[in-house]
Amino acid sequence: MPRSTYGWSAEHDAWTAFGHDNRGNLATQFGRNLGSRLLPIAAKLGKPLSDWTAADVFRAMPEADSSLPLQPNFAIPNVAGSLLCTAPEYARFLALVTERPTRATWELTEPRRREMLTPQVEVKAGTLSWGLGWGLERTERDSLYWHWGDNGAFKAFTIADPVARRGIVVFTNGSGGQKVYERIIRAAIGRDLPAFLWV
Repeated sequence: MPRSTYGWSAEHDAWTAFGHDNRGNLATQFGRNLGSRLLPIAAKLGKPLSDWTAADVFRAMPEADSSLPLQPNFAIPNVAGSLLCTAPEYARFLALVTERPTRATWELTEPRRREMLTPQVEVKAGTLSWGLGWGLERTERDSLYWHWGDNGAFKAFTIADPVARRGIVVFTNGSGGQKVYERIIRAAIGRDLPAFLWV
């Protein structure tokens, strides 16, 4: 996943999509704006943003934007909300969690992969639960793993069947993106997902 990162760099400005509000106007570009303000600070410190720790981020935040609270959800990098990734790269990541007879030494071990897809917290009895990092949906037909993203004008949803080794990744750059990904996934798999009611 060579283009995927939680930090911002100058090259991201060229290939990262702009988000749009529900009227099609450019929305506030939080990650782009803050990332661009952090880059000169990173250059001054001689440490690329991609190598920063949380402590580095919180030291630089007041200089980058003094109006933002010093909380993780307003920081970049931020593993809960600053992932920059292409759909094909995320699909490769999604595929690594599917069942396969052999795994490369750098991949998750099979016991760890199974543990990620084992219910840890029940959301809706017998249907929805949380594994380790993944939403889990169990139906009479299949057991799926999923995740979603909601960063204002950017909405995403991904779902996969670990046994059938099929998955879908939908990234949108509009505040109405949830309606878009729901329609795409419904058309692809032929049904609505209980996860859509929960997200």
